Amino acid sequence: MTGPASPLDVHPDLRIRLNAVEGVFAKLTRRRLKRGTFRSVVDLQVANEPFVWIADPKRVLAAVKRGNQVIHWMVLQAKQLIEAAQASA
Repeated sequence: MTGPASPLDVHPDLRIRLNAVEGVFAKLTRRRLKRGTFRSVVDLQVANEPFVWIADPKRVLAAVKRGNQVIHWMVLQAKQLIEAAQASA
């Protein structure tokens, strides 16, 4: 018996998320090509180059962590408001 061919075979949710991200970038590319003004073939080719990720992964993960903390805080606040409303009712 052999293992999965790739990590995507183990985590179908990851595949779904990657497809969603790919779709977003495809939409952005189509929008740019449709709305852009290109004065030469070279300009068009430069505009059609694939997206290159230049962000530092550590900064991205730190931002995600901060976002999760804010969401967690908001959920706790909402729970406290609901509990307070139920207690006063």
